Amino acid sequence: MINSTFSVTIGVEFELILAFHETLLHQHLTSTNNPATIIKSIPPSTRHNLSQVHENYQRERPQYMGWALTSRAAVAYESERRSGILSLKDQFSKYGYRGYAGEVLTLAQSILRPQQDVAVHDTLVKRTKFGTWYLTQDNSLVGVGKEVLGKELSAEGREGEEVERWDNHPVELVSRVLPFTRESLDEIETYLALLRGGETQQQLQHMAFATEACGFHVHVGLPTPTPTPGEEEPLPTFSLPTLQHLAYILVMYEKPMRALFPSWRREGSKNAELDLMSNLESFLPEEELGEWDDEVDNFETLNARREEDDETISEEDNDDEKPTCPTVSFAEARKMIFAPSTTLESLAELMGGTRKSRLVNWTYLLRHNLPRTIEFRQHEGTLDGEDVRCWINFVVGVVRLAEERGRVEGVGEGYDGRGYRWREWDERISVGDLVEMCGLGEEGERWVERRVGMWK
Repeated sequence: MINSTFSVTIGVEFELILAFHETLLHQHLTSTNNPATIIKSIPPSTRHNLSQVHENYQRERPQYMGWALTSRAAVAYESERRSGILSLKDQFSKYGYRGYAGEVLTLAQSILRPQQDVAVHDTLVKRTKFGTWYLTQDNSLVGVGKEVLGKELSAEGREGEEVERWDNHPVELVSRVLPFTRESLDEIETYLALLRGGETQQQLQHMAFATEACGFHVHVGLPTPTPTPGEEEPLPTFSLPTLQHLAYILVMYEKPMRALFPSWRREGSKNAELDLMSNLESFLPEEELGEWDDEVDNFETLNARREEDDETISEEDNDDEKPTCPTVSFAEARKMIFAPSTTLESLAELMGGTRKSRLVNWTYLLRHNLPRTIEFRQHEGTLDGEDVRCWINFVVGVVRLAEERGRVEGVGEGYDGRGYRWREWDERISVGDLVEMCGLGEEGERWVERRVGMWK
């Protein structure tokens, strides 16, 4: 990989669905002295009121999909908080049962018990320490229905399972801050393997998978130096030249990089509207941005009508109708990114401002007392070890490329794009160019070829 002596740290976030057999849930309730009875039959109107999804996602994911429990939430903050329609306390008062609180998280924690440093964390409380792995609720996700769950069980070779005896619930697994090393990649795979399940009787009682709503996010940052006793050292961040070249790389390759991902992670999809906004908006002329917004709105309206009419359409036709982001002028982008007046704050604003729901999130670079990272959010949810390893290698390679180009080629007014193959947009630009520049070798090339072929 290019610039391999430039040390970085990584952190990963896996949004996923944990499926579990009722035997495992019963065992877990007993071990935690929870007297609850499991309620499986819940009216659709009640499921709406049991929803724990944040209001931003309720239109797309309106119903709670899991079983319910006839006990009060064990922890006060779980009982009182309301991220969905009703708090768990109000759910219990109204129906005599409520949706899952921390039960699924602590169940997942027990699955990961061979790794002793897994904590459970309330997603509504800001985290300030990042030295351990942890599990948390993801209030943007819901579980799946029995038909989908049955297909997932079959896909894992468990065709004989009685799907009515299985339930599922979303969780998010977040790593500690890791040095970018082979050992860290192995550590990540260890956690994923435990969640995927296995062949022992205990391991056959659970499995994990990702839906189209799930994502896999990678944070890249700098190592934190050992503080001087008695002094508070500022948390490190990337140099401005590194970030300027990273912004320029992302402007050049946002469009080609879409080839790595499925349609539900691209513009025009529901996920894009909610969580995957482009980083290019500041670089588009106002009239083109308006036309693009209109195309996106029209496409979403068309798909909503088709859903209402139960109309089917081929994936190929659907892709043909999707809006395509206008082409950005590289020369104009260079003027904006490498302007003499550029600061970290103005560059972050240029790349998406205060919206963390961009393809690449720049807002964490402005934090003061927490790790300053750049977050790559494009990848679909996955527990596939090869995809996880190769995507981490890819984004680290991009950051190392940016640091090397910033140090060697420089920045400033008049920078003309030297150090890169293309000075202006060309239809021949591909993500393969980026793999080559990052020095990702044959493994990276094979991974890109497979991904592009898979989602073509």
